[in-house]
Amino acid sequence: MITQLSKWQNMTWAIVFLFLFGAPLSINATKPPFDTLSGPLPKTIAAQGRPYLIVSDIEVPFGKKVTIEPGVVFMFQNFTGFHVEGQLIAEGTKSRPIVFTSEFDGIYNPDTTLIANPFDWNGIYIHKDAFGSQIKFAKIMYSVYGIKSDTRLIRIDPCIFGNNGKGHLAIADSTHTILENKPYTYVLSKRDATIEGVPIKLISDPLARKRNFFRYASITLLVGGISAGIIGYERYKDSQDKFNTLSTDDQTMLNQHSTEDWDKARTDKYLDFTLLCAGISASVLGTTGFVWTFTF
Repeated sequence: MITQLSKWQNMTWAIVFLFLFGAPLSINATKPPFDTLSGPLPKTIAAQGRPYLIVSDIEVPFGKKVTIEPGVVFMFQNFTGFHVEGQLIAEGTKSRPIVFTSEFDGIYNPDTTLIANPFDWNGIYIHKDAFGSQIKFAKIMYSVYGIKSDTRLIRIDPCIFGNNGKGHLAIADSTHTILENKPYTYVLSKRDATIEGVPIKLISDPLARKRNFFRYASITLLVGGISAGIIGYERYKDSQDKFNTLSTDDQTMLNQHSTEDWDKARTDKYLDFTLLCAGISASVLGTTGFVWTFTF
């Protein structure tokens, strides 16, 4: 009887032990190995140490900017793709590239039972309004068309393409010949400085828009200041002469003009002098601002 009771006690303690310590292990074991994404993307896609599984098309909405951090891995399911209608900034690093690949890519999904192949997912489609998008140190693998862009105003610097079905890169209906798994860079040349009305600096230089704004504002201020200064100087000479004339002790002049005439001449002189000073100040400020834009 004592032996039978001892058996039940041991079984009871074993059940309690498994309940307390075995359950958490079971929960952790079933934790998904990736996060899922679909639809419009948030402003920033952070690298979280595990891949993102794309379960339906993802997109950068028109007029929006999306930044992808180094080290992010996107695994696309069949028939899904990436549409870029706004501005995409996907800048990886040499040691932490950004990866766009198939969900069957065993390098990033070791639990897959299938083998990744070309045509597994659609690819990255950059629409015509997505100019200024940049993809740097990225891998595009196992898609239908790799990257297809309707605008030439993008930057790819550098990227690796591999095992894409129909092609690796097509820009404005022009197919680029790219070696498998070899870094490839696409940047507009100086010869194409302006295409479709957008300066190339907006693509190759992230500070170009800010610099151009301040540069044109400074030029406007400089030109306006010079014009105001010239007008103010001419008017000030005339008003100064008139004021000096009215300020003489000549009896004839005193008889022809009243105190109100003298007050008005004095006021005009001060106003014209203020215009002259404002023009000089604006010219100095415009010149300083213009020079400053070459420092960043």
